[in-house]
Amino acid sequence: MDAGAFPGVRRFVWKVIYNTLGRFWRDSDWRFMNYGWLPPEGAMPIELAAEDEPERPFIGL
Repeated sequence: MDAGAFPGVRRFVWKVIYNTLGRFWRDSDWRFMNYGWLPPEGAMPIELAAEDEPERPFIGL
C-alpha cells in the first residue's frame, strides 16, 4: 500500500496517540513531544540559558 494512502486516517491515529501520551505519560523529565530542529550549518542559533542547552533541538522547533 502507498505510504500516502489514507492521510485522514493517519492524521487521526497520530492525534489520538499524541493526546493519549500527553494525558497519561507521567515522567518528570518529559517536556517536549517533537523530534526537534536544529538550524542549518552556519546559521545563528537561538540564545538559551545553560540549563536549557540539552533541550536545544526541541526548543528550536
